[in-house]
Amino acid sequence: MKLANIVDPRLFKVLQELMAIKVPLATAIKIRATIADIDKNSVLYNTLRKELLVQHGDKNEDGSLVIDEAGNFKVGKDAMKLFTKEIGELLQKDVVIAKIPASELQNLSLSVEELMLLQDIIEL
Repeated sequence: MKLANIVDPRLFKVLQELMAIKVPLATAIKIRATIADIDKNSVLYNTLRKELLVQHGDKNEDGSLVIDEAGNFKVGKDAMKLFTKEIGELLQKDVVIAKIPASELQNLSLSVEELMLLQDIIEL
């Protein structure tokens, strides 16, 4: 699964809905393991993203990052090109996520959009 899919906010919405559904204990354990893997990789992504911002972001005289009126970190034009390249490479990294057998989810009703978001964590 690509890291970009893990940090997609739509995936978190679908996972929250999935967590609210009553399923057999074995299925719940597998879903929990999958969500734990996703959370771990999401934290890792945010840590690496912050490191890239510190590396490429504009800095105040005291060394802190410059933040604009909207609360966004400022990154200069040239540094932005490199930041964008590096963050794009990071998002394309493959990560290992525990999969949930499709047979254990057969009683669930999913939209096509939800299925597309979950396709990397469902084992067919």
